[in-house]
This record gives sequence, structure tokens and C-alpha cells, in this order.
Amino acid sequence: MWVEAATPELIRRVAGTMRESDLRELFALSWNDTPAELTAALVDRYAPAGLAVGAGSEPIAIGAVVQHRPRVLTLGLFATNAFGTIAAPLSRFVKRQLLAPAIADGAHRIEAASWALHTAAHRWIEFLGLRREAVCQKFGKHGEDFIQFAWVKDNVCATRVRDRPACRH
Repeated sequence: MWVEAATPELIRRVAGTMRESDLRELFALSWNDTPAELTAALVDRYAPAGLAVGAGSEPIAIGAVVQHRPRVLTLGLFATNAFGTIAAPLSRFVKRQLLAPAIADGAHRIEAASWALHTAAHRWIEFLGLRREAVCQKFGKHGEDFIQFAWVKDNVCATRVRDRPACRH
């Protein structure tokens, strides 16, 4: 397995042959209605900070771990049908090289949202250590339900707000 920066070319190659469930999930979460529009949006989203993962000369997945809020990370990934060939080594890479250092640096929440019918993605997200947190009804643009997954660090307390404790133990 290889991992490198996600270039526009690699993103286009994976986007052009991604799993049907990934395609449906991404369409539900985007403003785009055609594969060409979606691919352009994916290049814009993943080229600056994403990673491409593959085997041999074949790119298989594009993903990123993005900090959208302080100490809160969001996972994103789309892949081709060859994902199973890299799932195990990619899982180890994500846990050791991306999530563990982020947690050591103070991340207290890692989250991912996935289309409710994308069970293959759910298995992988849970394997990474995230747990089902909620069903988000009508989350997608055509009313698709999504499942929110999260890993939350135990015993995290923020500063007090209006003299009330931010969390309880």
C-alpha cells in the first residue's frame, strides 16, 4: 500500500470509479448533481489536504482528517471497489499516523457522518474506534438519513460558562 498527497489527477481517477455507495453518499451531501460537478468539488475539497491511497499503480481511496472546529476532527473518505485490498493496512495507518497523534495533540472528538444504507463504510468507521451516536433524519439533500459516528475522549472538561461546570463527572 502507498500513501501520498492527493493530487487532482489521483482524485479524478478515484472519483471516476468510486463505489456506488460512496457516490450516493457524496451526492446526498453536495450541491452537485452530475458526476463531473461532483468530481470538481472533490478536487477542490481534497487536493489541499487530502491523502491518496493505493496499491501498485492503482489509486484506491482518497481521504482526509480535517479539523473543522477546535480539537474536533472530521473523517472523510471515498474509494473504489478495490477498497478491501487496502482496508487493513489503511486502518492501521489511520489509527497510528493520523488519529493517535491528533489525540496526543489534544483532540477530544473525532466524527464522521455516513449515509444510513452505506453499511460497508459503517463497519470501517467502527473499526477505527468511532461509535454510532445518532441517526440524523433527512440529513441529505433528498431527505436521506445519515448516521453520525464519533469517538469522544473521556473526562474532558472545557472552561466554565457563566459559572456553571462545562461537564459533569
